[in-house]
Amino acid sequence: MCYIQLALWNIPAQVVVGNVLSLEVSQVLHTPAHYLGCWDRHLLYRQAKELMTQVPETSPEADKPEPPTKEPKQAPKGDNLQFDFSF
Repeated sequence: MCYIQLALWNIPAQVVVGNVLSLEVSQVLHTPAHYLGCWDRHLLYRQAKELMTQVPETSPEADKPEPPTKEPKQAPKGDNLQFDFSF
């Protein structure tokens, strides 16, 4: 039913039929709009563009150690540090 609705609305989609619990895929259906719009090519182009613009994880600034803190932060003092659930 999902495939029929997507195809009638001319939505480019990929409908995966399978078992969610075992992650088994029995069918993969593409709507006509998916084929007519060349969405396979669009998605591959987007993936390649994201890989090319990806920033490397290590940078010269990341190699510098963090300066030690002067004073450790302490919890605020007072009697209301914990919620009371006694009814």
